[in-house]
Amino acid sequence: QTIFMSRHCQSLYPRIMLAKLEEFFERWTPDVRSSIMFNRFADLAVWWGRLFEESESANQALCNNWKIGCILNQPQSRGFIKLQSSNPHVPPLVNPNYLADDADVDTLVLAVRQAVRIFDAPPLDSLLRSGPSACLAAQSDEGSIAEFVRKNAKTTWHYSCTTRMGPVGDPKCVCDTRGHVQGVANLRVADAGLMPEIVSANINAACVMIGD
Repeated sequence: QTIFMSRHCQSLYPRIMLAKLEEFFERWTPDVRSSIMFNRFADLAVWWGRLFEESESANQALCNNWKIGCILNQPQSRGFIKLQSSNPHVPPLVNPNYLADDADVDTLVLAVRQAVRIFDAPPLDSLLRSGPSACLAAQSDEGSIAEFVRKNAKTTWHYSCTTRMGPVGDPKCVCDTRGHVQGVANLRVADAGLMPEIVSANINAACVMIGD
């Protein structure tokens, strides 16, 4: 009712989390999660249209849409950070190396297939003017969906694990288990960089816990 009939206060439901897709994976934590994003974009679309003097039809098209976002919880690809100068004021070189591991693409292909099935399932399909079948059918071959993933995947900016904690003396760890930077006195890390591996969720709560 909240999503389709606007019968409740939508500010209370800015995002609805769908069930995790554990059935597709054999890991202890789910590889992906899905989010439905709907009328929260409507207000933004209206103001965007006014700002750029878009036509009413274009503005309405922006309002009447929703999407399923497939989020990769446990990426296998590993990026890197390197110093490019001994000058501390020179920014480091950062390469997130997204989707470098084919396992990440394979996981997102399964997630996209499931999202398309949700869009195509009744009664939802009757509420959509044009379903995902118009651009990406559930029966699309693996290569087509993989290409779609590589072209359309975006970051959610949850950077983490860049200064991971671990046993003292471990060359792969920057910090000890209390966040002290190894080899540097009076310096600690208290953010998502400490995580040895990213949590299978939005990292905000974990970051607050680390800070506390």
